[in-house]
Amino acid sequence: MKFAKYYVGLDAKIKNNHRIVLIDGNYKLDDSIYLFSNVKGNNLIPNSNKSLLKKEEDRYVQDNFNHEQNLILKENNKYTLIAGRSHRGITNIIETAEKIIGNNLDMTIAGFHLFNTVSMKSERFEFIELMSEKLSNKNMDFYTYHCTGIKPFSIHTII
Repeated sequence: MKFAKYYVGLDAKIKNNHRIVLIDGNYKLDDSIYLFSNVKGNNLIPNSNKSLLKKEEDRYVQDNFNHEQNLILKENNKYTLIAGRSHRGITNIIETAEKIIGNNLDMTIAGFHLFNTVSMKSERFEFIELMSEKLSNKNMDFYTYHCTGIKPFSIHTII
């Protein structure tokens, strides 16, 4: 398995800036903006996560992405989820968001992390098909971006 070593965290130069607020877990900014991490569930976790590591003390271990943050916006009684690259699995993130708000989401904007930029391979067809089936049962709009990958996106639109 190939690994690419480079730091992708917060730039140390701005870490102590008074405008940066470090949080651990969930954070409600107001009634319409909610930030959350520590996504529960292990369904449809992208296989490409296996090549993504984090440093713990003096060694590298597989990243569990519990720190990955997601945002829920509420406007006119409609809920939008904005997720980054969805390393914890987009279906797990959606389920966690819907538990938090006690309602269904209306829209999700996220990368589905179905393409591994290290190996240059997409997730298996069966994985994409199962994820697509699960998402198509949701009554919401989806907008996705770069880490979804062209091939997985094409398969999803066919399904």
